[in-house]
Amino acid sequence: MRVEENSVLYNSLLLWGEEVSYHFLSLGTIFQICILKDKSNPKRVYLVANTHLHSRPSVPYLRLFQMALLITHMERLVEQYKKREGKEACVLLCGDFNSTPDTGLIQFVQTGMIESNNIDWQPWALNVPTKFVFPGIAMSHSLQLFNACGPTPFTHFAGHYTGTLDYIYCDTQHFKIHDVAPMPALWEVSKETALPNTWFPSDHLPIVCTLNIV
Repeated sequence: MRVEENSVLYNSLLLWGEEVSYHFLSLGTIFQICILKDKSNPKRVYLVANTHLHSRPSVPYLRLFQMALLITHMERLVEQYKKREGKEACVLLCGDFNSTPDTGLIQFVQTGMIESNNIDWQPWALNVPTKFVFPGIAMSHSLQLFNACGPTPFTHFAGHYTGTLDYIYCDTQHFKIHDVAPMPALWEVSKETALPNTWFPSDHLPIVCTLNIV
């Protein structure tokens, strides 16, 4: 999906100027979506999206742009299957969002909206006068999503930093939680200073849950 297909985001990028636009457009691929058929129910498909959003902490607005594009595309697929094929599409949105639970991005995903004055719209990393205020965007989406693994104490441990950055979101209409795999304790992952280490081969911990299809 090209950013030009979302007129609100594209016009906002132009409004923010060349530096912001170039930075965003140079990020490249940000997500993949796997479409699965249900053998037991030919009128149902599963849209499983996986993403790894931009990691630099000082530019949360870029991650908001990325997530908005992903969700816009998911909404279009849901509508496409409904209108063209008469099928219901079940949505799962997973990945490393590089955003903690208190950020505007998680608010946007979970509540379906974000206000234009949310602090995450401010591009703190750009070399601009402090009096200059970039215009934020009030956005909303129609996907009703819940955090399948619930609150987790952390999914990333780097010695100097501990935080939750990884999520599994499912739509409330088609999924219920059966169980969630327990996470390791901080003392377990901190035996060797940081992740990855001898016991955990990645710098992020896996989050695992079992879902019941409604």
